[in-house]
Order: sequence, then structure tokens, then C-alpha cells
Amino acid sequence: MTNKLTGHLPKDVGHILPNLQVLFAAKNEFYGSIPESLGILQELKFLNLYDNKLTGTIP
Repeated sequence: MTNKLTGHLPKDVGHILPNLQVLFAAKNEFYGSIPESLGILQELKFLNLYDNKLTGTIP
């Protein structure tokens, strides 16, 4: 399944959604850097950013 969402992931996603547990953003057209604020999400259990145009490493 694909939504073909485009744009940048918010740089402050970790601050906006501090209790985020699942982020499934695969098969879209997100581009830019993977937000460093993902690294502060202590409740995050599942992260899927597959098949986008993102750069960098997962914090």
C-alpha cells in the first residue's frame, strides 16, 4: 500500500509526538534528512521508513 505522501518529515517530530509508538511511513515520497528527534522517542517500538528518498542514519 502506498499513499504517495511527499515532503520532509518534521524535524521536531520527537517533540511533537513524544509518546509515539509506531511510525509506518513506508512507500511514500518523503525526502530530506531523517529527523534526529526520532532518537528521543523512548516509547517507539516500530519504525518503517522503507522506500522513500530520505538520507542519513536512524538516530
